[in-house]
Amino acid sequence: MKAMAIGERPLMAVGGEFLRYFVASIVALAVDMSLLIIFANYIHYAAAACISFLIGASVHYLISIAFVFRRRRLEHRQMTEIAVFVGSGVLALLVTIVVVALCVEILHASLPVAKLAAAGASFLFGYGARKLALF
Repeated sequence: MKAMAIGERPLMAVGGEFLRYFVASIVALAVDMSLLIIFANYIHYAAAACISFLIGASVHYLISIAFVFRRRRLEHRQMTEIAVFVGSGVLALLVTIVVVALCVEILHASLPVAKLAAAGASFLFGYGARKLALF
């Protein structure tokens, strides 16, 4: 059997689950950040961060079940799976809110910089929690 060069293999075979989760997170973050910037023009940044995060998390769930994880512990109990995914998302949302607030209020960072810091913390928390509980 001839080995394929990295460039010849599909993304799912190259980097594995963590890379796919990272890609899914980037897509969800792009949705989240775009909406945050739009919503923050009309409502308080904390409310904007919550709403944009929840929409981004919904995008992330759909990508996760379709593209990221090959094995789903609760596949046949979809309502439980969604509840656990949302629950871990709520905890990740709390991480996001705390990090954004600390960065903006204490460190006087710009909102996009604060959101990027929060995204990193939320990414690591979310992957770990979901990997342990769901996948």
